[in-house]
Amino acid sequence: MNKYKLAGLCLLMFLPAMIWAEPVSFSSVVTTEADQNLAFPAADNRVVRLVQRQGPVTGEGILAPSQMLEWGIHDIGPELGSGSGFLVFSQSDQDKAYLSFNWQAIRLADKSRERFVLKGSWRVVSGSGKFQGLQGLGTLSISVLSASQRQWQFDGELMLVGSADK
Repeated sequence: MNKYKLAGLCLLMFLPAMIWAEPVSFSSVVTTEADQNLAFPAADNRVVRLVQRQGPVTGEGILAPSQMLEWGIHDIGPELGSGSGFLVFSQSDQDKAYLSFNWQAIRLADKSRERFVLKGSWRVVSGSGKFQGLQGLGTLSISVLSASQRQWQFDGELMLVGSADK
């Protein structure tokens, strides 16, 4: 058997065990559980916040349903903001997915209305249990529902590497 046939046979044998991908779209309404602020002088009108928020995940994909826990640091000014941190998606004590995130925000206003637009990205950094071998990335959009609640919307692709039966 020549090397090309052998390579093709190996690819056919191992491809189903290596790749399982799916487009995903899921969301979570999270509520603040812990919040620490570092306020700059009043003239700067700027705050750095360490936040911990948690809520249920709904939608399509392997991470729904689960519980999402945000560990974030947010730099918020009067016109612009940014944030980054980690998200833990738990379906049990053993089944956890760890994602990193970052977002940018801008204040849009005219004479009659005002709103902040928060957009960003996420990627998988690790997983345990049934999420071991999880890979993926995507975009996110965050809506401010109230002073203590945010709705996160995730879109992207996820893939389990290393098992055809996950």
